[in-house]
Amino acid sequence: MVLGAMEQIPQELDWVTVRAECTIRSVFKCVRREIEVDVAMRNKYLSESQKSNGVGFSVEDKDEDSFVVFRKFQGLAGTVSFAILGSCIKAINTIGNVTIEATIGMSDSGRCMLRVNESKRILEIETWQFRKKTLESLFFWC
Repeated sequence: MVLGAMEQIPQELDWVTVRAECTIRSVFKCVRREIEVDVAMRNKYLSESQKSNGVGFSVEDKDEDSFVVFRKFQGLAGTVSFAILGSCIKAINTIGNVTIEATIGMSDSGRCMLRVNESKRILEIETWQFRKKTLESLFFWC
């Protein structure tokens, strides 16, 4: 690991405030806003052929605790649903399987992070990593 790439740990931090503001709902809202940008960006990179064949992506809120990302395309339509279920954010694929489940917490460097269980260990990931893990196969199916 390159020393300059390591995250700086603050000498002082109001960790109680940071952790109190690191809620499942606040992180979910952040992920929802970021996914809206991801969808717009993915639509921007559709080829002319894809556009003429009706390929497109959209986001639709179901309620305040859930939303769905849609891929429309004849024969290859798909969805990823996101929902707060208890103390977790879950991503659910088209056939109803949970593909990833994340909780939240504060890292040792003082940042609000998503936590996922991967290969029998807990990983702290950024929201962009969560979005990539949940949307990459929907966005780039071919």
